[in-house]
Amino acid sequence: MQGCIKEIAVDGYERLLTLQSKNETLRCTYIDPHEYLEPGETSKLLTVDETIYFSLALNFVTAYELAEPGIQRRITQDLHDSPHAIVIGEIVEKLNYDSYLLSINDDLRIAVEFEENVELKVADYICVAGELTVEREPNFR
Repeated sequence: MQGCIKEIAVDGYERLLTLQSKNETLRCTYIDPHEYLEPGETSKLLTVDETIYFSLALNFVTAYELAEPGIQRRITQDLHDSPHAIVIGEIVEKLNYDSYLLSINDDLRIAVEFEENVELKVADYICVAGELTVEREPNFR
């Protein structure tokens, strides 16, 4: 996925990024093990208005609810300056014993990692909440 960095807040190795993709504005946690910064310092590795390629994950998920098939898939982030997200999506792949890949729309898929093993099926629609995290991918054209 591709998006533009709109805001960066730093604290140690952790960043809170506001990313603008084609259809979404997302607030995500990003861990940068190569750059330690105190709050208020400016990153030399990430800049505002920089376009990056990334993948998304929802971590620290402790529960789920099955949703009606065909319900509007979406990401909701109601807490300002927080990566907390409520996600409704369709399971398109089981990644391992506690992780699934959710489709939110044609361009957006999110890996969901549960805190414990869960048994769900491909094509299930679920609603989950957790911390939205981003992993930077190598740039490609």
